[in-house]
Amino acid sequence: MQHLENCIVVEFPENGEPVEVSPRSYTDLPLLLMGWAAIWVQSEKPKASTYHLCHSYNDHSFPAIEYINHDWYYLDWDNKQYYTKFHS
Repeated sequence: MQHLENCIVVEFPENGEPVEVSPRSYTDLPLLLMGWAAIWVQSEKPKASTYHLCHSYNDHSFPAIEYINHDWYYLDWDNKQYYTKFHS
């Protein structure tokens, strides 16, 4: 995994298995990418701070997301680490 100009690059396995993702540690994406849908949530847990999807119709659910391979991906938190899968 590598970071290229505001984008994390991940090579997804062909078998569709989840990939461990280390999201950025601070908010650094331009407003153009975040729009009104992504908000930064700072956490006290190590490695847990990340962007979250902000639904205008639901103020109780803010799923974790990350800008990967020039697209937004949902993140799943498990065992003190974020994971994601390839989506089409």
